[in-house]
Amino acid sequence: MSSDQQIQSAVAAAAAARDHLAALIERQCPGPHGYVQHRDRQQPWCPRCGYGANGERVRTPAPEPPRERMTARYMMATTAYHRSGDLSRPADLALIYGEDGEWWIGEWVYGYGFVEVRFPKAATRPLTPAERERFNYRRIEGGPVSQILIRDDGLAGQLGADGRIVWPQPPDQRR
Repeated sequence: MSSDQQIQSAVAAAAAARDHLAALIERQCPGPHGYVQHRDRQQPWCPRCGYGANGERVRTPAPEPPRERMTARYMMATTAYHRSGDLSRPADLALIYGEDGEWWIGEWVYGYGFVEVRFPKAATRPLTPAERERFNYRRIEGGPVSQILIRDDGLAGQLGADGRIVWPQPPDQRR
């Protein structure tokens, strides 16, 4: 076999492997698959599955909205994912209002106001008594809440129109 034939054979094998890779990526993509050039200095990647054309995962897939709403509560979290990317930070206060399998759904109390943020349950924990005491009744400028109100079980309270604190009832105690 001549060197030209070997090159042509290698080109055909590479094309077949590329087609196979593209089919695998498209099959596992949760939505309509398509590559988009983003302003992140990365190769074009699909916003639904996070894969680039060469098979590398460029970004974490965009999370779906929460399926299960729950009574809002405060928790400490470190790892967080949003449709726009990784929002992880050192341990910080999060307002959790939903649950979906292995994820808590909520938002950081301090920050830019990203909503529907996914926090892995393994990296999120309830507040300790010392943390509840530290954060309770703290006022916040901007963000999703103006004043943090934490009940002993971690549930989040709100200030009513008359200035009194309104505590939510857990779902199992609602009528």
